[in-house]
Amino acid sequence: MINSRFIDEDETKNFLNERIDANLHWIILGFDDFSRTFIEQVEEKFYLGEKNEDFDLLMMNLNGRFLAVAMGLKNHMSKEQLSETFKIDAGNDNQNVLIAMNPFTQKDADKVALSFYIYLDE
Repeated sequence: MINSRFIDEDETKNFLNERIDANLHWIILGFDDFSRTFIEQVEEKFYLGEKNEDFDLLMMNLNGRFLAVAMGLKNHMSKEQLSETFKIDAGNDNQNVLIAMNPFTQKDADKVALSFYIYLDE
């Protein structure tokens, strides 16, 4: 069952900051069809059934840009599983933010990531 509700800006910032600070979740930023597909694949592969309670998805508009932020507990998807499944470098053990992007949208990805961090620091 999908639980959804609207949350205000302060609650959104607190929700995101708690998960980022705890370093227990993968934080996946999405801003286009490529990243939407990546987020869907992560959820379907690692967070189905009871594990879905440990997967959150926020959708927001930042300065006119659509942004999806998916958060899933790392204990359901290890760095090794992530790397093997999607043939990507998942970084080091301290990394928790992933930006799923089509290589042709690097410029947009940088803008979205910067907007996201500015949003959290405001």
